[in-house]
Parts: sequence; structure tokens; C-alpha cells
Amino acid sequence: ISLVNNKVVYQVEDEVPVSGQFNPEVLFLDKLSLEGDDIYLKDQSTRGHLTRLRFHEASGINVDRFELDWVIDDQNLQISEIDIEALGSEISGELSAKYTSLQAMIDQPEHVVVNLNLPHIQVAIEKLYHLQPDLATNPYLQTLAEKPIGGYISANGPVRALNVIKAWIEWGTGTSVSATGQLYNAT
Repeated sequence: ISLVNNKVVYQVEDEVPVSGQFNPEVLFLDKLSLEGDDIYLKDQSTRGHLTRLRFHEASGINVDRFELDWVIDDQNLQISEIDIEALGSEISGELSAKYTSLQAMIDQPEHVVVNLNLPHIQVAIEKLYHLQPDLATNPYLQTLAEKPIGGYISANGPVRALNVIKAWIEWGTGTSVSATGQLYNAT
């Protein structure tokens, strides 16, 4: 699949985009590029390699890089080579999950067994205001947005009792938190 530098418009009635405020009823995607290869869909499984997804949305949401490999079937999900840069934030790593069926994963997510490794996380809190403008008035988020947030996490086990192998979060250059332990009922 190769789509390069396209425009896509989705509009409900007379809705118009407003810069700085996401509206799911009006999507104007500009400079949309979607490229992938080795994409396979058959029976109850799919796999592929998304080599490039990027676009600019009229509200100001930009996805600058979205790349990953996936393998999904009725009992397993594996997403690797994750490399995402969107909304001024970045994330990279891999995720796998095991479940008895796709329906069971939806109905009983607490029984899903996951393996998560995100060695690079960087979050731009202020960019989340595009998705939910009311967040801009939250004093805690205003304070968090004053400095860059980065870190990593590695965790595995059933979602109902997730084993956090290591997690580290840094706020600015002088404040950090590290953790290990169990996270219960993460659903």
C-alpha cells in the first residue's frame, strides 16, 4: 500500500474545524501518507508492516511518524517496532498479548496476559489540550506541562495483576520517580 500526500475530508452536516480543538464530526486530514508492505488478512488473522503514516489534521493534531509491525490472530496480538511521534509526544517499543479469543479479550480484558516494553516515552501534556480543551484549566496538568516528561516502562503478566518490572518517569531535569511492583485491576 502506498498513499503519498493525500487529503481526506470527513464532515457531518455543516461542521467546520476549529484550530486547537479536535472535533470528531469534522476531520480534515492534509498531507496524509500511508505506506505499508507484507500486509496479510485471512481467516481470523492479520499481519503487516506499517512503514509510514503521517498527516496534519485541521484542528492542529499532527501525526509526524507512526510505524509498526503487527501480527494478530484469535489468541495472540504482537505489535513490534513501534515508533510513534504525534502531538509533540514520542513512544517506541513493543507489546504482545495472549487471550483465549478476541471476544474474550473485549469482554474480560483483566484475563489478558501482556508483555509491554516501552523503552522511550516522551509526553507533551499541553498538546493533549487539542483533544480535550477543558484539560487546559486543570491546575495539576498546567504544572505538569511546564517541563518535559519522559521515561520508560517494562511490564508483564495478566492485566488483573500486572507485574511492573521497571518504570521510570522524569519531569524536567531534576525530578524523577522509579518503580517496580504489581499493578492490580489495571482495566
